[in-house]
Amino acid sequence: MSQTAELRVLLVDDEPLILKSYRRILQSIGAEITLADSPEHGLQALRERPADVIVADYRMPGMNGGEFLERVRREWPQTQRILVTASSDAQMIEDVMRRGGIFRLLLKPFETQRLREVITAALDQSRQQRDLRRHHAARELDLQTYRHTFASALDPMMISDLDGHLLQVNDAFAQLYGVARSEALLCRPTLVSGLDLRGTDWPTIHATLSCTGHWSGEVGNNGRISLLSVSRIADDAGVPYAYGAVEKDVSARHRLEEQTRTAQYEVILALARLAEYRDPETGAHLDRIRNYCRVLATQLAKNPDFAQVIDRAYIEGIYYSSPLHDIGKVGIPDAVLLKPQRLDADEWQIMRRHTLIGAEVLSAAGRSLSEKSWLTLALTIAQQHHEKWDGSGYPGGLRGTAIDLSARIVALADAYDAITSKRSYKEPLSHETARQRIVADSGTHFDPEVVAAFIEVEHEFLLVRDRYADAAELSSQLDEAAPVRRSTTGGPPAQLGRGFDSVGALARGV
Repeated sequence: MSQTAELRVLLVDDEPLILKSYRRILQSIGAEITLADSPEHGLQALRERPADVIVADYRMPGMNGGEFLERVRREWPQTQRILVTASSDAQMIEDVMRRGGIFRLLLKPFETQRLREVITAALDQSRQQRDLRRHHAARELDLQTYRHTFASALDPMMISDLDGHLLQVNDAFAQLYGVARSEALLCRPTLVSGLDLRGTDWPTIHATLSCTGHWSGEVGNNGRISLLSVSRIADDAGVPYAYGAVEKDVSARHRLEEQTRTAQYEVILALARLAEYRDPETGAHLDRIRNYCRVLATQLAKNPDFAQVIDRAYIEGIYYSSPLHDIGKVGIPDAVLLKPQRLDADEWQIMRRHTLIGAEVLSAAGRSLSEKSWLTLALTIAQQHHEKWDGSGYPGGLRGTAIDLSARIVALADAYDAITSKRSYKEPLSHETARQRIVADSGTHFDPEVVAAFIEVEHEFLLVRDRYADAAELSSQLDEAAPVRRSTTGGPPAQLGRGFDSVGALARGV
C-alpha cells in the first residue's frame, strides 16, 4: 500500500455518475484518484500534475477518448493509458490501440473486479517504469561522474575486456608512457603487459577477479612501484563485461618505508653487536645466522603447511631479527660468559637466563616504538630459541608447535653454526657431521619440518658458511672427529653424543 500511495489515477468520462461509481470502486486501491468530466479538463489536470494511470471513455463529445489518449501519449509518454468502450468495431479499436499506445482495453459492460484488476496492473507497471527511470537516472549520473573522474584522474586508469586487453585509457596513463592516448595501447596492450607482478601472474589474477570481482597488488613498472587495483564492471543483470583499473604510484611511500626499515635494522644489528663484542669468539656468527635463517624460511615457504605464514615480509623480518637471539648475553657476568672452561651447574643456570634477559630487554624497547612487528619477532626468538621440539629445552619447556616457528628456525641455524664454527675449546666440525647430528635430533631437539627444509637447502648452508667464514676458520682443517671432552662437574654432559646436549657443549653450555 505504501508503494502505491504516491501514484495517481486520472479518470475521464462525460458521465458524472460513472465517475462517482469508478471512485467508489477504486477507493481502496491505494492510489490518489482524480476525476475529469471531459478530455479538456483531463488535459488541464495533467498540466497541473501528471498522473501515472489514465482511464478514458471512448465516446465523449468533442474530443473522443482515442484522440485524448493519443495526445496524452505525445505529451506524457510515461503514463499507462486504459481505454473504455462499448464499441465492437475491431478496426477502430485496433487503430486507437496503436495510435494511443493503449496499455489495456476495457469492453463494456465489465465487472467491477475487472476494473480493479486492470488498474492495479497498470499501477504496477507504472511503478516498475518509475523505478527503472530512477535507476537509469542514477546510473547516468554515476557514469557521468565516472567519465569525469576517468578523464581528469591524476593516476593512470584503464578499462579492459574480460581477457585483460585494454580498451580505453586516460591521459594520466598516456603521460606515464610519454605518448598520446591514441598510441598508449601500443605501449601496453593488456592490463599487465610489461609489469613485474611480484610472484603472481595473469591467470591467478583473472581467477581472483572471476571469483571475487576485485584484485589489488603491488607491481613493478619501469622502476616504479605501483598499487594496481582491478575491479569487475557488470551490467544491470550482474553479468560482467569489462574490468576497470587504476594504477597508483607508491614508490615514495616504499622509499620512506625502506628508509625506516633500514634504520630499524641498523638498530637491531647494533644491539646484537653488544652481545657479540662481549663474546669475541663468535666472529661472523650473526651474519651466518641471519643468512641461514633466510635460507630455511625461503624453503619452508614452499611447504603448504607454512605458505600462509611465511611471506616476503616474514623472511625479511627473520633475516633482520635473528641476530638478536643472544642479546640477553649482555646481562651475563663476564666470569660466566667469557669462561674458557666448561660451566658448572650454577654457572649453567646463570647462562640459561640470557633468554629471559633478552626478552625483557626487547620488551622494554618495544614499549617505546609504534612499529613493533620486527621487534616482537626478535623478542620471541630471543626467548624461545633454546626450546626443544620434545619439550626438554628452556626457559619454558615448550613442546612442538607451541614453540614459535621463528624460534624453531633459529634453533637449527644456531646449532649448525655452533657445530661448524671454531671456538677456543674446539675446532670447527664438518658440514657432514653437523648434518648427521641435526638429522639425528629431528623430532627431539628440532622440528622435523625444519630439518627437512635444511636437507633440501644444505648446499646453500655451505655457501653461506664459506662466504662468512671467520679468518681463523679459513686456515683450519675441518675435522670429522668429535671434540675432546673437558673435565668438569655439573652442567650438561661433556659427552658429545646424539642429543644436542652436544650443541650445548659446543657453545659452552649455552
